[in-house]
Amino acid sequence: IRNYHLWAIIFDKFCKSKTYSQIKKYDSEISKCVKKEKINDFNQYGQMYQGKLAGKTLASYIHDKYYWTINEKQFIKLMKMIEPLFYGLIKMKQNNIIHNDIKYENIVLDKKKFKYIDFGFSAFLNDRKFFEVRSKQEFDTYRFYSTYPIEYLYFFQTKKDLNRELTELEQFDFRRGFENVNEFHSIYNRDIETFMKELIKKIMKDEKVNKKKLIQSIDVYSLGIIIPLSFIKLTENNLLLQKNKCIQDFYKLFGKMTELDYQKRISAEKSFQKFKYLLKKYKI
Repeated sequence: IRNYHLWAIIFDKFCKSKTYSQIKKYDSEISKCVKKEKINDFNQYGQMYQGKLAGKTLASYIHDKYYWTINEKQFIKLMKMIEPLFYGLIKMKQNNIIHNDIKYENIVLDKKKFKYIDFGFSAFLNDRKFFEVRSKQEFDTYRFYSTYPIEYLYFFQTKKDLNRELTELEQFDFRRGFENVNEFHSIYNRDIETFMKELIKKIMKDEKVNKKKLIQSIDVYSLGIIIPLSFIKLTENNLLLQKNKCIQDFYKLFGKMTELDYQKRISAEKSFQKFKYLLKKYKI
């Protein structure tokens, strides 16, 4: 994609991996990927560009900079730094690509701007089977992949699995990570417990689903939840506790990007348009 470097970093940059021993300090599972007799080869030729190996992630930046507090000026600076991510949504949509794994560990700082990395779960919009498989993988983990829409978790499952899920919900047996997702949506007074139950019932009744539109909205949802979720999970500083008009306006945009009903979720183009408007409105 022409000018991809404005919003993404791919495998032709920063591609030299850390050594096996350095990686193992924080990810012991590398031993499952690299056999003992191949460690020397890995150290010499290994290439990897993911998470901490890529540089400073959005997660570490927010945790380090804003753990206790943030003011309007700092918030606007942060918003300017993530502008390439909104532009990237449009470019991926124009090329029928879904990143499919936008989270704060997969966003890194590059020349004072945040950009996407790790396109390992990416696929073309028309590759429905890929998204079905990915959905089922996540469903089977018994967790909430917090940056995925709830619909993405449920729409591709069997009625038997959904019925089991509904039974567990009725017994208040929630997936791991439910608390964080629930806390985010409570910002917008959304009852996700009721939404999940009603959604499952609708799917089991074979209500029609525009899966193309749902898939196309995954990245918008993921980017929309990133900033609020970061402050919920990574800091002791919930931004909404500050009655700040600027922050509230950006949070309203994030709310439109993360509507529970994919039919109501705004598009990548409208997200970027509104984001640019807010940057201009609150320019420093």
